[in-house]
Amino acid sequence: MYTKRKIFAIGCGALLMISVGLNIAQFGKIDALSKQIANLQSAAAQNTAQLNAISSELSTLSESVSAGASLLSGGTSTVGLDENNRLSVTVSVTPKEIGAEDIVYISIGDVKEEAVLSGTVYTAVLPLNRYDSDLTPCVTILSPDGTQKQENLPAVSLNEYFELYYAFDILPGENGVTVDVGLQPSANCVLTLPEDIERIWVYAEDDSAKGVSHPMTPDGERIPEASGYADMGSSAVPADGTVTEAASTGLYYTYYTTSFDDLAEMGETIRFCCEIDAVGGLHYKLELGELPVGEKGGGFGGGGNIYPEWEE
Repeated sequence: MYTKRKIFAIGCGALLMISVGLNIAQFGKIDALSKQIANLQSAAAQNTAQLNAISSELSTLSESVSAGASLLSGGTSTVGLDENNRLSVTVSVTPKEIGAEDIVYISIGDVKEEAVLSGTVYTAVLPLNRYDSDLTPCVTILSPDGTQKQENLPAVSLNEYFELYYAFDILPGENGVTVDVGLQPSANCVLTLPEDIERIWVYAEDDSAKGVSHPMTPDGERIPEASGYADMGSSAVPADGTVTEAASTGLYYTYYTTSFDDLAEMGETIRFCCEIDAVGGLHYKLELGELPVGEKGGGFGGGGNIYPEWEE
């Protein structure tokens, strides 16, 4: 009996030891798993911090782009005529940061010039080899190691530099039709009239495309009748008499005239078109309107503004 109890006690002790060993092992696994969880949580926190940093950097870059971050603190583009009456664009830029050996180039299309430094401003004059109504200068900063930084300046519209105001009259008479055309540069136009007008002519064409062309000759300066001002010789006075001679100077147009006495054998309706060649290779075309052949009185006129015919 004692032996049985002893064996039972020994068995229970063994089982207890096994149970304790198993618990210790489980606790070890739990501790290891807890450490792994802690490590994963730490890694997740680090990843979250990195993601936040990247997001902040992206946000900063986006704000920089949105704010129009520029290589330049200033830049201007001016269109004009050089000493040989060639169209050119003068571009001046001030880089924010530039190395002592960096070179600044200005380009428009396939035309590229090295800019000259004066103080803190780099300037280049570029001839216009082809005429588009709009152009976009590009600034390139070239470093000695070959690194390039580029930026486009705002687009420039050539129209404002070559806009002309016009007025015209088509006057039928006993001996044919007289056409008068007056021209005046707009406020920002770089042309000087009549010096910069090389050739001006009127083309008359009927419905069958039969036509004749006549050159126009200078016909002095005067205020167009449609302006509401009366031509008073050396001065011009409006209906209310309030404009002085000095104030009226800008109202004068440079006029040209021509007469057609060879329209009798043309079709029933004649279309008149005026064409103008100016310095720099500029060409203007002005549709004047139509007149029935044989019209003896009345006539008509008009006015407005025109721009050169730019290349497509």
